Amino acid sequence: MVLLLWPLSVQSQQDPLFCKPHANILATLNEKYGEYVMAYAVDNQGRIIEIFRNPKTKTWTVIVTVANDLSCVVGAGQKMEVPSTDNKKCVSAVNET
Repeated sequence: MVLLLWPLSVQSQQDPLFCKPHANILATLNEKYGEYVMAYAVDNQGRIIEIFRNPKTKTWTVIVTVANDLSCVVGAGQKMEVPSTDNKKCVSAVNET
């Protein structure tokens, strides 16, 4: 999977970022949107990037967590499709409850 993110400085020029403590963002994504983390990574600057999705509604959110456990939403949308590989759905790695 290839993920391209715009630098935070570019995003901040377009729209103000929505930032809160990591636990608050997780609770909102879970309770309000039914989204769970499907992938995460650490970028070259040590920030944690997480991709969330709701497999039923196909909504998605990308957050970046920086110092002091502060997380910012850098992207969100609808109609996320996860391609299959080797005739197996990648969604098997997604936490579905």
